[in-house]
Amino acid sequence: MNIYYKRLGNFTAEEYDKYFSMMDESRKAAVNRMRIENDRRRSVLGESLARLGISKLLNCNEEEITFIQYPEVYVTACPNSDYE
Repeated sequence: MNIYYKRLGNFTAEEYDKYFSMMDESRKAAVNRMRIENDRRRSVLGESLARLGISKLLNCNEEEITFIQYPEVYVTACPNSDYE
C-alpha cells in the first residue's frame, strides 16, 4: 500500500487547472456541480494523487492514464482536514 497526501492549501490554481483538464467529461461535470469550492478542489486533488500513484506504479506519465470503472481501486479524501 502506498499513501500520497498533499495539503489542500498547497494545491495551486495551476495544478487544479492541469488535473481538471485531464478528467473525462462526466467527472468534470460532477466536479462542476459541487457547490462548495473546497469540495471541488478536494475532488481534483484526489484525482491528482491517484494519477501520481498510478504513474509511479506503472512508470508512465500522468497524462497517459485513463480512468475506467474498476471496483478494486479505492481513493479516499478527508473532507474535514487540510490534507488529502
